[in-house]
Amino acid sequence: MGGVHFLDIFIIAAFYGSIILMSIFLGKKVKQKGLEEFAVSSKNMKTFPLICSVAATHIGSGLTLGLIGMMYMNGLQAVWIALWYFIGTMIYTLVLVKRIRKKADQPGWGVTAGDLIEDHMGRKGRFIFGGVATWERIAVTSGQLVAAGLLIATILNQWEINLLTATLIAGVIIIINVSFGGNSAVIWADVLQMIIMLIGLGVLLPFILGSQLAPGTLFNSAAPEFYSFKPTNMAIMSTAAAWFTSSLASQTIWSRTVSAKDGKTAVKANLIGSSIGIVWGFMMVYITFAMKAIYPTIPGNPDSFLLSTIIDGFPVIIVGLILAALLANILSTTNTSLLHAVMNITHDLYAKTFKRNATQEQALKFARITTPIVGIFPVILGIYIPKIIEVQNLGYNLYGAAITAPFWAALLWKKKLTPAGGIAGMIVGLTVSLFFYIYQVLPIPNSILGVICSGITVVIVSNLTRKDKKDLNEMPQMNK
Repeated sequence: MGGVHFLDIFIIAAFYGSIILMSIFLGKKVKQKGLEEFAVSSKNMKTFPLICSVAATHIGSGLTLGLIGMMYMNGLQAVWIALWYFIGTMIYTLVLVKRIRKKADQPGWGVTAGDLIEDHMGRKGRFIFGGVATWERIAVTSGQLVAAGLLIATILNQWEINLLTATLIAGVIIIINVSFGGNSAVIWADVLQMIIMLIGLGVLLPFILGSQLAPGTLFNSAAPEFYSFKPTNMAIMSTAAAWFTSSLASQTIWSRTVSAKDGKTAVKANLIGSSIGIVWGFMMVYITFAMKAIYPTIPGNPDSFLLSTIIDGFPVIIVGLILAALLANILSTTNTSLLHAVMNITHDLYAKTFKRNATQEQALKFARITTPIVGIFPVILGIYIPKIIEVQNLGYNLYGAAITAPFWAALLWKKKLTPAGGIAGMIVGLTVSLFFYIYQVLPIPNSILGVICSGITVVIVSNLTRKDKKDLNEMPQMNK
């Protein structure tokens, strides 16, 4: 792989510099309005920035670098990962978003989904949710940092920057952006990043690859099964199942829903943003097929196949624009994921479980201090598991299995759900998914098994404990 020209590096640096300046500017607003502004933009975001943010956040490195690498190796069936993920986000949006946004009109409610969990399952339920949700966000952030590390190592290859150092650099970049401005900085950065993504990855990349294609080779450069949509690869189907189940309780959709100025805005932004994601998935199919036709074999890590194609085959300046678009693609999801992890720890574990008398100022200070500390864990995880989709699956599998059924029950079955039923459902879903993730003894994806067992547990335990109205919120104060 060749080096990146100075002009390309300048374009990439200019792009990220604009993101930092925006974060610093919006950080002043956060200091004035406190934790709710930091977490959900004072529940006042309008449609356009939310659409851009929903689309940019969903379309992370997993659905670009990771999906292209997996599709290049395994064929069209890898697109099931994107399809099932966005089917889940659509279902969530159509069924739950208006209910959530209406409830979020309560002052102080909705900073995280833990507020909903505590309403129906008490503080113990929030504690379990906070732990599982933090893990999921750390794993997702880690996957994005792996991608950012690959990209930065590619950009700085001529200075012999290795993947470890590049991943550490990526971690510092993300921490700076989140620490300064919180949710508002993330959302408005997403607007700029989405524009760059559309120009670089949506227009320039397909156009240049298309101009290099020989006539009639797009669907004829590999074996027929490469172009088959038929799901035959169990590993891919398990990944698709994990992404689907986690999307049904997505923290991204929750935060964008609560950040919206009203329910109509929330539904519109999430629907359009998810629709853009579906179109994006099929755009990745075209890009992968074109790469396969132009470059029948690409050596190295599948996650870096697209980077190799760009560096070795595209002209100066165009390389910079497309790499800046890829950086935007990665940063958009990473910023949101790290912010959510910080809020799970700050809001669900610190302010609402262990120190319930914490003021807004104390919680915001804790969030700012926690951001660089939390940011270390995804970096470490990414160093040990340097594969974009694989490391994200560690979070999606367990989160979807543990949280989805109790989360939906809290919104649609709230009169029958009991705290014991919800808590038992989370514990059983988590345990079943973890067991079958480690011991793959059944052909059914572990996340699906976890959701099914969790749902059954919620129903059975709630029915058995419905007459028992004991308050399960009692958890010892740990700040005394």
